[in-house]
Amino acid sequence: MTFWRIPPGSSPLLIDAASGRGFTGDQLRETVARLADAIQSAAPGGRKELAFLLMDNSCEAVTAYLALLAADAAAALVPPHGAAELLARQIDAYCPEWLVGTGEPPVAPALLEQYDYSSSVPGVWVGRRRELAWRPIHPQLDLLLSTSGSTGSPQMVRLSKQNLQANAASIAAYLGLDDRQRPITSLPLHYSYGLSVINSHLLVGATIVCTSEGLMSKAFWDAVRAYCCTSLAGVPYMYAMLRRLRWERMELPSLSVLTQAGGHLDRPTKEYVLAECQRRGRRFYVMYGQTEATARISYVPPERLPDKLDSIGIPIPGGEIRLFDGDREITATGETGEIVYRGPNVMLGYAESRDCLARGDDLHGILRTGDLAVRDSEGYFSIVGRKKRFIKVFGHRINLDELERLIEHALPVRAACLGRDNKVWVGYTAADDGSQPPAPADIRDYLSRTLDLHPEAISVRRVGAIPYTPSGKKDYPSLEAEWLPPST
Repeated sequence: MTFWRIPPGSSPLLIDAASGRGFTGDQLRETVARLADAIQSAAPGGRKELAFLLMDNSCEAVTAYLALLAADAAAALVPPHGAAELLARQIDAYCPEWLVGTGEPPVAPALLEQYDYSSSVPGVWVGRRRELAWRPIHPQLDLLLSTSGSTGSPQMVRLSKQNLQANAASIAAYLGLDDRQRPITSLPLHYSYGLSVINSHLLVGATIVCTSEGLMSKAFWDAVRAYCCTSLAGVPYMYAMLRRLRWERMELPSLSVLTQAGGHLDRPTKEYVLAECQRRGRRFYVMYGQTEATARISYVPPERLPDKLDSIGIPIPGGEIRLFDGDREITATGETGEIVYRGPNVMLGYAESRDCLARGDDLHGILRTGDLAVRDSEGYFSIVGRKKRFIKVFGHRINLDELERLIEHALPVRAACLGRDNKVWVGYTAADDGSQPPAPADIRDYLSRTLDLHPEAISVRRVGAIPYTPSGKKDYPSLEAEWLPPST
């Protein structure tokens, strides 16, 4: 069974949290088929065409996504509320034959001039490009996902249905999913982690509760209770928010599984969530992945989390992790190497323009992640940094990710570290527990002593906030543009 081929049935597969309206298997099959037929019939000679889907968290958007897969189109999922000029830039780079979305079509004049809009199913609009200059798309290409959140970068990850299916099946296996599950859409669905929740639960015939409300909204938690949601997916900043919300006071009797991915979750928050899950009899999965692996690479089994708090776990079913230093494989425990992942969920490759879509499988199932890790004696992996996040300051090799962890462990702050040209830049905010943070000069003196660096090699500032990407990771490009002087 593939997740995009909806089986018949009278049980709801999608529920709109705001209205309570459900889509049964029979209804979803009929709607998906009608929209897929409209797209296929417009493609001359049955050729493969590209559709940009403005992917929000609605039932209608999920329906459109499934229809594009069923129509054998190549679908690029883009944020639904991004700036019009960023969307226009991506359209110029990829020249999609279709624009698809929910609600009202975009009003940007340039987009209105290029596309004719219509609707074949309620709640979904479809725009067909007026002037077609078709360029071939590889038959394996079925999905494009952005690697850059909402920055408007044209780079996307090229994925096949086989990638999507393999990842969904693996996630369903290690989470133990079945048709009794009821996840809620707590993450953007144009983000690989959020989309993986949809794919893996559709695969087992579960009921998905669709909402655009965020964790800070009362309506979100009302939906969790009203529809007896069983699982919650979150990125690090969302779990930090739960801690501030005093989540332990909430009565959520149906909630049984929490999952976390999208970057490093600090140890105090991880311990807090774990303790609360143990108290309530819930399972807490800490996971690691990349969009380049269709979302997932490894996970920590919940029963091992108490003694593997700093680990990203073991490979997902069907995957393999090895460590390399260049071309040399590292087999010794405790030695650092780059994570090289092998599995059927590895992307075909990257794309930056329409011409890239004609490419086939560039990676052949092998992904060099750029993450540096060590393996312990039980085969569990722990990330120690990024290859590109190492700098040399007057001969000292500094891992900026380790430096952030050092600061946050020793001091009551949240920190972001950058480096260039024999200098380290540190920005920080107060920690979530409300403790009074030290002054910038005190942090600089502490780092000077700890790193054995001259204070002039360290710049420290207190900032109002550390920016994060939509996937919950620190937005280093934005920080570099704001903090660092122009490169010469």
